[in-house]
Amino acid sequence: MQRYIFSLLLLAALCLSVSAETLSGKVTDAQGNPIPYATISVLAQDSALLTGTITDETGQYRLETPATPHIVQASFIGYHTAFGGPDFVLREETEQLGEVEVKAKRPLVERQMDKLVLNVSSSPFALGSNGKDLLKKAPGVNIDKDGNVTVNGKSVQVYIDGRPSHLNGEQLKAMLEGTDGSTIEKIEIISNPSAKYDAAGQGGIINIKTKRNMMQGLNGTLSAAYGGMYFGAKKRYFQQDFVSLNLNYRTEKTYTYMQLTQVYADGAASLEAGADYPVISGTDTIAHKRVSRSEYDYSFQYYMAKIGNDWFIDKKNTLGFILNIPVMKMNQKAPETALSRGWTVQQTALGWDTLETNSSATGIGMLAPQYTANLNYTHVFSDSLERELTANVDYNRYNTHNTNAQHNTFRPAGSSDSTAWLDIDTRQTMSIYSAKLDFQTRFWGTGMLEAGAKWALSATDNRMTTDSVLNNLPRPTAHSDFDYREHVAALYITAGRQFGKHWNAKLGLRGEYTFSHGNWITADSVTERSYFNLFPTAFVGYNPTDKWGLSLSYTRRIDRPGYYQLNPFVTYVDAHAYMEGNPGLMPQFTHSLEWQTNYSQYVSLAVGFSHTKGTMTQRMSVLPNGDTRIRWENFGTQMQVGANITLTEIPIVPKYENHQLAGAWLALTANAGYYYKMNRSDDFRRNNHFGYVSATLSSYLPKDWTLSLDGYWYSPNINGYEYSSGFYGMGFAVRKTYMPKGLIFGLQVQDLLRSSHWSSHSLYLPEGQYTWTRQTNYQQRVMLSLTWMFGQMQYTKRRNVGNVEEASRLGSGSSLGTK
Repeated sequence: MQRYIFSLLLLAALCLSVSAETLSGKVTDAQGNPIPYATISVLAQDSALLTGTITDETGQYRLETPATPHIVQASFIGYHTAFGGPDFVLREETEQLGEVEVKAKRPLVERQMDKLVLNVSSSPFALGSNGKDLLKKAPGVNIDKDGNVTVNGKSVQVYIDGRPSHLNGEQLKAMLEGTDGSTIEKIEIISNPSAKYDAAGQGGIINIKTKRNMMQGLNGTLSAAYGGMYFGAKKRYFQQDFVSLNLNYRTEKTYTYMQLTQVYADGAASLEAGADYPVISGTDTIAHKRVSRSEYDYSFQYYMAKIGNDWFIDKKNTLGFILNIPVMKMNQKAPETALSRGWTVQQTALGWDTLETNSSATGIGMLAPQYTANLNYTHVFSDSLERELTANVDYNRYNTHNTNAQHNTFRPAGSSDSTAWLDIDTRQTMSIYSAKLDFQTRFWGTGMLEAGAKWALSATDNRMTTDSVLNNLPRPTAHSDFDYREHVAALYITAGRQFGKHWNAKLGLRGEYTFSHGNWITADSVTERSYFNLFPTAFVGYNPTDKWGLSLSYTRRIDRPGYYQLNPFVTYVDAHAYMEGNPGLMPQFTHSLEWQTNYSQYVSLAVGFSHTKGTMTQRMSVLPNGDTRIRWENFGTQMQVGANITLTEIPIVPKYENHQLAGAWLALTANAGYYYKMNRSDDFRRNNHFGYVSATLSSYLPKDWTLSLDGYWYSPNINGYEYSSGFYGMGFAVRKTYMPKGLIFGLQVQDLLRSSHWSSHSLYLPEGQYTWTRQTNYQQRVMLSLTWMFGQMQYTKRRNVGNVEEASRLGSGSSLGTK
């Protein structure tokens, strides 16, 4: 291992001594006007890229070129590429064919070293879509009904502009649905991330890059949508709306951007749950059953305010900040006319006798304001070698206030009623401090070396109070306090290089040291641990032709427990069921190996194997009194092997312009996967296979009309000790674009078939025990939307601001409407 690290450090030293020549010039159009942000490329004799840069606002450039023979070219979208230098005059590539304007554009899907890129800005379906719609079209990506995102069958982290979104489930779903598609530039799918990224995450990273690339002046996008549906069975109308405003203002010295988003949705769900459990009475074992039926109304609100600024001090130095304030509010309660009802029965020689009936008035509330701030600085040593150092300092503060009310009335057979009221108030305050340094430089023409260090401290304080009333008599307030501290320090180095026209490779190594201290103050219980782990990554790619691409990658990853999974506090689901965290929960580790084949921009096939040790999962158990406890535990190991194939915008009915393929009148995007999973623990073994299919059929009609029909199907699946049923759904959308006014009108039908329901049951319980749940969500909506875009777009160099993996582990407990 020491030899490996020494070799990488030697590689870094060599790259600093590569001889170079200085070249400077200017790029203009045919009228002599400067072309800012044009691409200057230095190519070897075999056309391999050696180095490059972009012109500044005045069309000027300066770079260092290798002393070996080379070719210099200048290019910009919409212009013919020019060769020679040092000064270039670019001719427009636009041809007028009646009302048709033809310009060059990037391919929709392209392979870039160890990641696949969906160039959203080049796609016809970006306008009028939201972030969730676009993400579903990315190769290998699936989004289930609850907003959980997977790539090639494995869970992933979702990043925004290189930073973790620290959202999951309903929060992530709200953010994606509230993001206008026209503000997204590209989506990067990194199924096996390099050592540059935090080692957290089982299945990799999806990085959504937004268009921080506006021309000087004020530009932006305003989007709004509203809709709902009336459900006769509920005699209720449920609605949803969102409003999003994105503003960008650029001058020669500063770039300021702002985003305001508001999302609201309400709905309802029906839940049935039950448990079978034996009760030993003397020498007899008596079978018991418990069943509950509940109906809940819920509302969800998400607000987000974000502002950032980059100050271009000079050509070498940039200072920036990002301030983000998301707030989520959720309420869930049973309507007064539909209290939760429950029955407990026991088996006798004559059948089943009722032991108890109960009714519950429940309510769950959550208010979660957050504050995240980032200060970043970048110093560029050499534009031509892309040699730069970036420093990030982050502070994140999260305040979460949860309320959980359980007002239960029990009616034992032959006895008078008894009441048990619980009002649980939980407050969590978390502060995350993080500092990070990243260095990168090109070497040997086509090589890129990256190295960096990171330190993060997470401090979580949890306070819970429980007020209870038993048979109308108040009881003393109970307290439970839990504090958690975690330090993570990391170093990484990675090197990648293009070898000729066809081969490329990337190697990396990351080391992370973790120290954690959990103190359950009320129970006088302390859990303390420290560990150091190495996370190697490797990638090799081969592109035999311009259309074919092959790659093989390996990575080792870690999933540390989410802070809510460690919290031992109790949350009641109904009168006889509750959930709790586990302070002793250990992290899980995953080895992933993946082979990927790409053909053109249309087809992607991934075959992968993963081995996860210490899988974190929820486990149900039935207590002697018949109550159901759901607790986080480490399962054992899971091995998974399978394949995923993606078809991206396959032109079923091609569209031709000037005898060349120019899109499609009818296109198909489809994603299908099949996996075999082996679940192993000391006391449980179960194998299963599962699959999924999702597809979108898009029709691009004349006069800028677009129709789309999408659907999905997931087979039943086993995760740890739980079996989940399959589910399916469909949606429909119509879109009309008015250009150049920048107006887009849309109509969308969500949950077209009203098929949002699922069930699950436990797989491993002691003999005679069995638990199950069934849930139906009322989520169908007819939505009307309007988007207005103003301003123009143009490429600028993107900065490498930092990320905070710790925030992605905040999570939240389960709630009705999410699985």
